[in-house]
Amino acid sequence: MSPSAFISLTSAVGLLTAASVFGQPIVQFINHVDCCLDTSGNSSHGDLNGLTGVAILGAYDVDFVRGVLDRDDMTVEFCSGACAMGRFRYFGLRDGSECVCGSTVQRIPPCNGGGCDVKKCAGNNSQSCGGTKKISLHENIYTTANGSYKSMASTKIALITVPEMLVRRVYWSQEATVAFECLAACHRSPDCLACAFVQSSRMCRLMRFAAVPSEVASEAQWVWVKL
Repeated sequence: MSPSAFISLTSAVGLLTAASVFGQPIVQFINHVDCCLDTSGNSSHGDLNGLTGVAILGAYDVDFVRGVLDRDDMTVEFCSGACAMGRFRYFGLRDGSECVCGSTVQRIPPCNGGGCDVKKCAGNNSQSCGGTKKISLHENIYTTANGSYKSMASTKIALITVPEMLVRRVYWSQEATVAFECLAACHRSPDCLACAFVQSSRMCRLMRFAAVPSEVASEAQWVWVKL
């Protein structure tokens, strides 16, 4: 199997076919959910803690203790795209420049629809990015997963960095004899967004983000991204 080919895993057993896909989960549109009370202070935001433990995501530094991506060019679209790398369903914006991600909102404080226009987004003053103790909550609506993958050189995909003791937050490993076994394992797991086969150790790295940890990039030439 050529590592540069597009591939689609169409069943648990799997069948490799051509497919045209991109390099990370595709957001069809963004839905504004509500304006919610932000009682978190300097801690993570209820269920919006998907970036907790992540120190670097692509080219961007993350406060890995709070799980917050803070940028002076923050926009709704920027936060959406960052959270899409983990295929998080929800994302929130607060204080004009902070972005948080999460898969559920069961523990989000009460929402009442008002007060999030106090802080304009640092990168686009026509957008609202929270308010005084308020977080602007949005939802990423993704294209339906169809079992398609794209192979990418590990040097071309965004990197993700976490402290060593938190590495399980971004990937886990299992034995495999060929790359196809990695694809099958990733296909079976809803938590897997990308995978890499390390031929020298016959190990499969299954990743929770459409981004590759630096240690995986150093041992695997190709990464397959699920969309």
